[in-house]
Amino acid sequence: QWKKDRETRLKVANSFVSKAKLDMKDARRLEEGLFNAACPLGFLDGDGFKAYHQHFMRISTHLRAQGPGSLVERLRNGELTPGEVAFCEDESLLSEAQIEKLERDRQAGLQ
Repeated sequence: QWKKDRETRLKVANSFVSKAKLDMKDARRLEEGLFNAACPLGFLDGDGFKAYHQHFMRISTHLRAQGPGSLVERLRNGELTPGEVAFCEDESLLSEAQIEKLERDRQAGLQ
């Protein structure tokens, strides 16, 4: 079981390297934070795996965003450490432009 978990975690770290162009050290820290947030008991199975996968998809979505204030840029500038990203709420991972667009969309939905 631990070999399967290790392979899964390595695939996730490699995915972070390719999506965000992070170095492997930061990608592993990002994955470790993800693992700690999703699997507090240290087991990557059942509900833990489901939570791990959901957080992985959420963070991957934020890593795709580019531009000033994006998650990738904030990681490179040191504004956020890779280990704390998984513990942040979605809105705190958005750039200023994304937050403004979200607010405009909310206002348009209310009208």
